[in-house]
Amino acid sequence: MRSLLFAFLILAIPQLGHAVIFTEIAEPLFDVEPDFDGTEVVVIGSLDNYFDRAQVDVVVRMTGPTIKADMFANHALGPVWSNSKIGQIELPSLLIEANTTDLPAKTHPNLYEYLARNLKPRLDTAQVAALGDGLAKRQQLVKIDNSVLWRAGNLFKVKIPVPSTAPIGLYQVTSIAYFQGQELGRHDLTFRLGRGNTERSLYSLAMDHGWVYGLLGVLLAILVGLGAAQIFGRK
Repeated sequence: MRSLLFAFLILAIPQLGHAVIFTEIAEPLFDVEPDFDGTEVVVIGSLDNYFDRAQVDVVVRMTGPTIKADMFANHALGPVWSNSKIGQIELPSLLIEANTTDLPAKTHPNLYEYLARNLKPRLDTAQVAALGDGLAKRQQLVKIDNSVLWRAGNLFKVKIPVPSTAPIGLYQVTSIAYFQGQELGRHDLTFRLGRGNTERSLYSLAMDHGWVYGLLGVLLAILVGLGAAQIFGRK
């Protein structure tokens, strides 16, 4: 009986010990030049071959770096309206989501719900709706239905637009697979939106050759120290 149960568990849970979904980004660093008018992130992924892709839904969500924004309240002074700052709020600078098909909220939270969960401090439903609508007008909160496309076998691909208003920083891309309304697994990636070729070179040097980057930092500090000593007449 135990051997039969063990065999059943192996068949029923093939994903145990390895990822059900895996993704990769073609380019981990994007340059922001003075004439930057947006770009496109290409995400390529694969699903465990055990699953029939016709029964699986995939959602790919891109989240921008956290930013701070001022909050204002409107006040009526007789016939004149004025607004005053009442505090600051922390929020994701960008929320863009793509999917194979639109999913109900009970299966996958919509972008407004996800936005509400990532606000500090928390806002009420009406405030979240107003904030989300404002982000949507600036293309910073976008949902793209039916844009995750299946390729050969269980491979999929999606192109996610990054608007010109996107801030510089580290972005997270989360891919989630659902089977009959239940989450199968997810995979997280990051990419960086940086400033031009100089930042690209420094970033690549720090990531790929950390010891060289550290040595250059030490040498630069020594040179700065020697220069300061010469200027101020010190040894």
